[in-house]
Amino acid sequence: MSMNLKPLQFVLPVPQVAGGDPEIHTAETLRHAAYHRDRSAVSSSQLKLILRSPLHFQHGLQAPHIETPAMRIGTAIHTALLEPERFLNLYRVAPEKGRSAADKLAFANYVTAHPDKILISRSEMDMVEAVQQAVARHQLASRILRMGQAETSIFWHDPETGIRCKCRPDLLVSPWLILDIKTTEDASEEAFMRSCAQYRYDLSAAMYREGVWHATQKSLDFVFLAVEKKPPFAVALYRASDQFLEHGDMLFRRALSTLKDCRQTGVYRGYQPDGVISEIDLPRWYR
Repeated sequence: MSMNLKPLQFVLPVPQVAGGDPEIHTAETLRHAAYHRDRSAVSSSQLKLILRSPLHFQHGLQAPHIETPAMRIGTAIHTALLEPERFLNLYRVAPEKGRSAADKLAFANYVTAHPDKILISRSEMDMVEAVQQAVARHQLASRILRMGQAETSIFWHDPETGIRCKCRPDLLVSPWLILDIKTTEDASEEAFMRSCAQYRYDLSAAMYREGVWHATQKSLDFVFLAVEKKPPFAVALYRASDQFLEHGDMLFRRALSTLKDCRQTGVYRGYQPDGVISEIDLPRWYR
């Protein structure tokens, strides 16, 4: 990646703008949970659902948010890398729950004594600390993480559709790059490209760049920091190519257009909106 790092030490924060368009909030003024509770704007995760089907999008709006174990540990890693002081203050290693009455009582007492803390196991804490150390050994990644703003929330109205959108970049280093941290089983280039396609990271990248452009009037590079969750905890930085971003923008526009149509008609259809039978074939990779 060709990038001039010398000016990065002079990066100034993007100023907070509340109640405007775009609307910008720092991590301190709008925390992660509050950001996700805001249903007045659509996120990239929601737009990915509407590309599956409008019915899935509608269900996602109504269904309660359930944090999976993978999401929980991913949040812990993000916090440790982006807000290390907050991580130390917020996270605690809980005693093993165990099977005996004494172990269960000790666990319950610990939970009661730390109502404002997030409890993780000893093995989870060891993993988070190993990821921190691995990222610290990556010269460029460790430098980037010491710059810019973490968890900035941006809300804006899309000019073409009028739909209110939102994004929350992991790290905004304006005017150079947006950093997105992804935990993964395999951070090698080939495997991570497959992850990008499977989880439509290109749509997210395009939408984040769009939101940041509205906030800063600058088009930033989009860079992934891929971190493995198992030994040896390898890490890698990948910059999204122009073709990557163009494909993501196409998906972003398609999703917004579909949502606009659904809102106008009030109809959120599933896989077969016309109720007809479809012919199915074998996937290309199987042939």
